[in-house]
Amino acid sequence: MKTIINKLTTYEGAKHLLKKNDRDKLVSILENDFKNSGLTLTELAKKFNYKNVSKVRDRISDFFRTGEMDTPKYFDILVKILGSDTEMINSIFSERIDTWEKNNNLFYENLSLILKHSKTILKTPELYFVTHDRFVMGSAYVGGRYLYIGELLRSWNENVMIEKDCCGRVLVFSNSGSVLSGSNYYSGICESCKKPISNHGGCGFMGRFVYFKNIKTNFDKPEKLLSFEEFLERLEKLED
Repeated sequence: MKTIINKLTTYEGAKHLLKKNDRDKLVSILENDFKNSGLTLTELAKKFNYKNVSKVRDRISDFFRTGEMDTPKYFDILVKILGSDTEMINSIFSERIDTWEKNNNLFYENLSLILKHSKTILKTPELYFVTHDRFVMGSAYVGGRYLYIGELLRSWNENVMIEKDCCGRVLVFSNSGSVLSGSNYYSGICESCKKPISNHGGCGFMGRFVYFKNIKTNFDKPEKLLSFEEFLERLEKLED
C-alpha cells in the first residue's frame, strides 16, 4: 500500500518533515547569502515592506539561530530578497519528502511482519526503541514527541491507541490535539484491510497523552538506535 504526498518544494510544504541537518543546511545557505548582501539585519527586514519591522527582524534572527521560521511566507520572501539558490533549497525539501514517503510505505507494507514479531520486539531493547517520522504524540500547548514502535505495540495491546473507523481495529500511530478541549486528529491503519485512516478522534486524547507521558520500560534505551530500515532487516532475519 503506497501513500504519496505532493512534493511541495516550499518551506510550508516541507517544514514539518525537516530534520536538524536539513535546517542547518538551509541556515548555512541563507546566512551566507545574507553576509554577501552587505545588509544589516534591520535593512533586510525593511525590504519585506511590512509595517512591523522589528517583528520581521526577530523572525529572521530566530531562523538564523534555530533553522525554523514560524511564518512560512517569511522564508519564501527571505529567499527572494537574498537571491538564494532555489534549486539547491528545493533539493533539500524534495530529498526529505522522498525519505518520508519511502519510510511511510515501508511501515504500511511491513505492518504484518511487525505484528507477527511483536512479542520479540517488546522484550528486545534494540527493537523496542525504534521510531518513525509518523509515530508522533503531540499537543499545541504542551509539546510532544516521537513514539517508539514498542510503545505503540503496547498501546495497541492495551486498546489505548485504537479507533473503530474501518472494518477492523484502526491502529493509531499518530495523534495530535488539545489537552484542554480534547479535540484531536489521528492517523492510523486498519488492522484488517491495511487501509490508512486519518480522521478526527473521540474524547480520549488526554488519556492517550498521559499514557505516553508516564509509560516506562524495564530496560534502558540503547546508545545507538536502529533506523526503521535496519529494524525491518532485523525482523526479516527472524523469518529465516
